[in-house]
Amino acid sequence: NYWLYQPGEDARLWESYHQEGIIGLGWDYLGDLNQYNSKEEVADKLRELEKTTSSKKNDATANWDFYKTMQVGDIVIVKRGRRTLLGYGEVISDYEYDDRDEYKHIRKVKWIKAGKWILENEFATKTLTNITDFDDFCYELYEIINEDGSVPIELLVKCLANHQEMLTRYN
Repeated sequence: NYWLYQPGEDARLWESYHQEGIIGLGWDYLGDLNQYNSKEEVADKLRELEKTTSSKKNDATANWDFYKTMQVGDIVIVKRGRRTLLGYGEVISDYEYDDRDEYKHIRKVKWIKAGKWILENEFATKTLTNITDFDDFCYELYEIINEDGSVPIELLVKCLANHQEMLTRYN
């Protein structure tokens, strides 16, 4: 899986996360996410704690994905705002609840590359977005980050397979 992730407002935690080899997620008032059995339970708790009737779908999805959907070996691409990439790395641990000051939901990451790349197009402002099904977008991000245009072979194969499937389906 491939994830687009922003470490705090305006990526303010990027430098410390890069040094520590982690990513973190807020919503600390939810407590340890291990206590929830479904995304719906997370959404219910968010509505209760925030005293709201809104669906809390995006917030619940971010928490559930960080806790359950994300896996060791997944790739996290770090962003700031809607057009800036800061680096990428590989998830190397399961979810952990850490008693730090903020952003207590943690995963360890082996950072592969860091820098600053500006995109022509904008992307979502959400904290955590699964972009796995957007092969062309993943491919484009890798091309931008790796000045030599290199893209991991498994992503290249997946993109080509998906394009072949589309060609077969519509021809």
